[in-house]
Amino acid sequence: HAMALDPRQPRPHSDRRQYTRALKKPLIKKFCVDGVTSSGVKDILKVNPRKYNSWVARNLPVTYHVWNMDTQFPPIDLRRNTLQSQRVRKAIEQCAQVASAGGGCHDYQSALREQEKRAVLIVYGMSSAVSKTLLRVANWTLFWLLARLFNGVYVDRGHIMMLREANKGQIPIIFLPGHKSHMDYVLMSFVLANIGITVPHIASGDNLSLWGIGWLIKHLGGFFIKRKLDTTAGKDVLYRKCLHEYMVELLTTGQNIEFFMEGSRSRSGKPGMPKAGLLSVLVDSVKEGTVQDIMIVPVSIAYDKLMEKNFVLHELMGGSKTPETFLSGLKGAWALLTYKAGSARVDFAEPFSLQEFISNGRISKQSLLVLSQMSGNGSISPSANDQERKLVSALSHHIMYQVTQCSVPMATNMVAFLLMTEYREGVALPDLISSYEWLEEKITTKGRAVGFSGEPAEAVCYALNLLSELVEVSLCTRTNGVTVETKWITPCLALPTVFRLHHYFNQVSPLFALDSVIACSMQRVIGTFAESGDEGEVQRPISIPKDKLITEGVELCRLLVREFFFAPPCVDLCTVVDEAIDSFIVADILKVKQVGPSQASRYGDDEDTDRATWLEVSHDSAHLEHLEFLQLVLDPFLEAYFLTATSLLERRDNCDETQLGSDIQEEAVMKWRKGLLRNEVSCSMDIIRNAVKTFRDMDILSLDQTDGHLHLSNPDLLLQVAESLAEYRP
Repeated sequence: HAMALDPRQPRPHSDRRQYTRALKKPLIKKFCVDGVTSSGVKDILKVNPRKYNSWVARNLPVTYHVWNMDTQFPPIDLRRNTLQSQRVRKAIEQCAQVASAGGGCHDYQSALREQEKRAVLIVYGMSSAVSKTLLRVANWTLFWLLARLFNGVYVDRGHIMMLREANKGQIPIIFLPGHKSHMDYVLMSFVLANIGITVPHIASGDNLSLWGIGWLIKHLGGFFIKRKLDTTAGKDVLYRKCLHEYMVELLTTGQNIEFFMEGSRSRSGKPGMPKAGLLSVLVDSVKEGTVQDIMIVPVSIAYDKLMEKNFVLHELMGGSKTPETFLSGLKGAWALLTYKAGSARVDFAEPFSLQEFISNGRISKQSLLVLSQMSGNGSISPSANDQERKLVSALSHHIMYQVTQCSVPMATNMVAFLLMTEYREGVALPDLISSYEWLEEKITTKGRAVGFSGEPAEAVCYALNLLSELVEVSLCTRTNGVTVETKWITPCLALPTVFRLHHYFNQVSPLFALDSVIACSMQRVIGTFAESGDEGEVQRPISIPKDKLITEGVELCRLLVREFFFAPPCVDLCTVVDEAIDSFIVADILKVKQVGPSQASRYGDDEDTDRATWLEVSHDSAHLEHLEFLQLVLDPFLEAYFLTATSLLERRDNCDETQLGSDIQEEAVMKWRKGLLRNEVSCSMDIIRNAVKTFRDMDILSLDQTDGHLHLSNPDLLLQVAESLAEYRP
């Protein structure tokens, strides 16, 4: 039955007293459901032979379709143009002067020839050498390979029409996807090629420049860039200029480009902080007039099943990144032949003009950029000034916000979200299905789509099939009046397996992050008010000042700046929090109430408090249960930040950032084993590192340039943060 969205209606839940576990009766029959179908999306793997007239097209539709695929690549030699450009020639001469003046054995002419040779190696090593024939062969092969791997690869039909319209002009399009898997490269090119969009040149890390694999990537449109542009000796000016000029050559010839601003795959499953170096090239090209304009298209890619699971477990438990090798790439490709990944979905945000963003864009004074302070957003151009860096950083945050906004949760994400919040101790299958229906309505009411079209029962069974390694399914007996045998689903919450489940969870968590901020802030403001009440008891009904709630919400958003993109940089954060509070008022969780001066004075000494808007908190059980549910969304993040803060306060020695993260995680794991933590995900290295970086942004930690160690520079502020975090408990 359809569940009402209104929080006043009770949210489906399991009364565990109604069930008796039957641990000795494991579920034998597998869940089974057909693939996802929807009239609103197109399955790229399916080619309709009816639209062709020839015999070959009707009988070999994929072959005919691939052979007639439009591939547009410039006939000119971009490498030669890059090397002969004024920008690269000037960099060669500059580097030669530095080398000859450094007291080496080479004179200027010898140093010049050496730098010229190095420039040739750089450009030829990074540049792509696209083969149209190989593109067609790869596309034909992918139809077969992806059909074995996925039930379908889906794209919204409206997005296809939108991209085709944007592709009609002579303006290059820059595709900027969130990065979750190495499969992202493949799916993006495959989807774009088969909807009639020019295949982009893809910026790839040089860690993928492996024997055989590197050659294939370059001939399919990939160009390689170093993961670290600079050396210990300083900035590599020549490499930066070569990369800059090569991208400019691509843009001036009207070529589409694709790159991943996060730099590497997301370990947590949600978008990470952007590295905006390549964006600076785009901004410079438009500002200098090298290209008239550029269209920016943020992209979200979602998978029913995690494509690379081992690296998530290894690195979130503190392991170092394992470098890619030819053998590991071969093993990974072979494993995919027998892997069943469910479905994949690619969603595109609305394209926007970079020229218009530069001309009209603004950075809000209350923006989250105040905290991030351009961390990790260096420009490729060494001469970029502070204003240009702010513009590039604002652009990068705006794009990542759009990536979050266009993302679509899959059925596995929604089931994992419910299991990680409401049903950590387990749930009966009928109740899980009812909760899934409730969650689906909640998501669609927010104006977002879901990645499964079908009945809730089908969606849940489909998801549980794909999550079979992460859940335990057994039989139980329902004894509420009538004895009914059903299935009991228990999530695997042990370390490190829980990180995989949380990876699925994080495709949904950004949708509820702001609501969770309001719920957690309400708890803290209510706690402050209750402490000043008579005999320390919470008075009913509870009234809180709206301005205090906004202040708490903004501060919590700033604290979690590295976890979620709550607002685009052009929007005032206070406005966003205020609008979120208004949604609670519309849902009757909060009610606007006039409070007299005598009652208002109980909150504080502010003489304007009695004239401010006061909000009465509903004491309806359904509303309180909904608030508790929302608090659970942020609970693992807040607990991890609290653990990091308390660990820093207790430390007496200094060390580098990597060692500090390892030490904090080791302490967290020990506390988890002793049963002292509420949430296992609090031990995640990803969240701990984000907490340390956030404390650096807040000037709580400072970096000693002499030894590279972090020092506690503001213990009073850290203590204040820790005390605040201790109050955010569901």
